Amino acid sequence: MADPVSSSLRVLATPNPIIHQRRHTILYIPFFEVLYATATTSLVSIENEMLMHWKNDTDGQHTDEVEYTIGFKSLTSTALSKRIALNVSLEGLEISDNNAGIHKNFVPEEFLPEQRLKKKITVPAHSELYFYQRKYVLETEVYFTHDAWGMLCVVMTNDNSQMNWKIRSTIHSAEFITTGQKLQKILEKKISGQTKHDVYGKSGRKFDNLTLIAKITLNGFN
Repeated sequence: MADPVSSSLRVLATPNPIIHQRRHTILYIPFFEVLYATATTSLVSIENEMLMHWKNDTDGQHTDEVEYTIGFKSLTSTALSKRIALNVSLEGLEISDNNAGIHKNFVPEEFLPEQRLKKKITVPAHSELYFYQRKYVLETEVYFTHDAWGMLCVVMTNDNSQMNWKIRSTIHSAEFITTGQKLQKILEKKISGQTKHDVYGKSGRKFDNLTLIAKITLNGFN
């Protein structure tokens, strides 16, 4: 099957499939309380960002140097992303769906903080070339569970709705495309994902009913 990602400017993942789930301990006081953050990460889109376009009308080949970024970056809720070390927790991530023709095994360098690198590109004589880099857009939804006073409870807002944060992040990958034609196609692809885990917690506990240290911890993510 042809790779739909390499021939498209953007592939929208439907219905935002879950690709990673993990529970993190963000506060631990022995024999008294534990505060957990449960993170569910979904794939939003796979995009090819154009980094450079050359048109070589000469009789000889032309070599140029292009700068690019590789690595992980949180665009929202950065304090929470750092606290749960989201980039580290995602290491070893794979996205694979035979029906959609999409396969990706991430490498460790793609989860490091973003860094700038350079790459040499050669443009043949009398040719036009477009150079793209693959980017993955993710969204992580996080809710919290408070274990105290002998009861494991999901943290609620004071108006009794579940407290949660959303983290939008990107991975600029080590994948590149050189093509003689500009990519323009935008696709929607149904991509299979994981089944969402059950909610971790027996009942709800309003924010005002948390311990002071738990409140301070959660407020630190605003």
